[in-house]
Amino acid sequence: ASGHADGSIRLWDTESGACEATLHGHRSAASALRFAPSGAVLASGSKDCDVILWDVVAQAGLFRLRGHRDQVTDLLFLDSGKKLVTCSKDKFIRVWDLDTQHCLQIVGGHHSEIWSMDVDPSEKFLVSGSADPELRVFRIRQSAEEGEDWNKWDALKLFGEIPRQSKERIQTIRFNKDGSLVACQVAGKTADIYRILDETEATRKAKRRLHRKKEKASAKAAAAEGNGSVIDPSPAQDSQNPTVVVTDVFKLLQVLRTSKKICSVAFSPSNPPKGCLATLSLSLNNNVLETYSVDNEKVSKMYSVEIHGHRSDIRSLALNSEDNLLMSTSHNAVKIWNPSTGDCLRTVDSGYGLCSAFVPGNRYGLIGTKTGTLEIIDINSGNSIDVIEAHAGSIRSIVLIPDEDGTVNARGFVTGSADHDVKFWEYQLVQKSDS
Repeated sequence: ASGHADGSIRLWDTESGACEATLHGHRSAASALRFAPSGAVLASGSKDCDVILWDVVAQAGLFRLRGHRDQVTDLLFLDSGKKLVTCSKDKFIRVWDLDTQHCLQIVGGHHSEIWSMDVDPSEKFLVSGSADPELRVFRIRQSAEEGEDWNKWDALKLFGEIPRQSKERIQTIRFNKDGSLVACQVAGKTADIYRILDETEATRKAKRRLHRKKEKASAKAAAAEGNGSVIDPSPAQDSQNPTVVVTDVFKLLQVLRTSKKICSVAFSPSNPPKGCLATLSLSLNNNVLETYSVDNEKVSKMYSVEIHGHRSDIRSLALNSEDNLLMSTSHNAVKIWNPSTGDCLRTVDSGYGLCSAFVPGNRYGLIGTKTGTLEIIDINSGNSIDVIEAHAGSIRSIVLIPDEDGTVNARGFVTGSADHDVKFWEYQLVQKSDS
């Protein structure tokens, strides 16, 4: 499913790539989507502050949930799809009972807009993130007999806060398949990877923490006694059954730093390689995909895939006369493609190309740039062979001069520019010396 700026939601067939249905219900952009565990129900959040539940099979809306006062940024299902948790830029998390369609709990505590949250597969922890300098971790109520310290209708209870490494706001939080890892991506070039320790490891870490605390207290007391001071002893804590806090469970494994801004992160749903906890993929804003392996101690880069496409907006397209080559221009490159296979044949460095055309014979290409230069490239070698100062403003159009019967001849072409000039050009073969 995909959410769009006009508020529509499209359902896609992942095998054929065809759009199966378009759902309409939101008044503004759809900002969050999540399928229920059964896959038969889809929840959507929007900038209109509403949440809509959809029947995927019937391709129709079920009901609408209202309560948030700003854009809904993320949502997730709990309790086999019986409850829905939503977060918003209004700084609140809401828990909804989908049977009664009422809000069970409103959770505050964040001091800025909440951007993402996720729950581990066992539904033990929920982690939420905002622009605050810490992540908030909640315990999820497992049963009605959880304990007397729970309010009757509450599903979430604050476990603690984890200091973050980056000052930029959180963009995406996601657990891996078995819940042993959680990735927290910020709106920048870093992602924090945390390992969730099991009960035995967390208790052992709590004991070590308590032991270090006692050693420091003893050293401080000894120093005070030597100075004649008296220090009140702190309340004793059972060293065999210490209280486990959130930092005993969530261990920062590594801070991933990339060369470009991270657009999204995702753990692979398939089983990881031997000796690896999970594989994590990052998409960067320069069209590069990077994949990392995560084990108990570190995160290692496995490989990166550089997509052949342009790094910025495509400004023009041109087909040659035989329809077997396609030329595209963008910010700093011209690319030649095979339109039948989609393969990029070569890339030529250029200025900011706004328009383009193939010269008759298909050996050369003409590029009109934003700076007013006219560039000539050799299609076969992929080299720029000449740059002409053609206009005082950006060149917006190139048109080949046709014959009287409408066919393109080899006489020349016309350029139109933002400098208000139209110029006529003739082709001329020039033999350049090797020197």
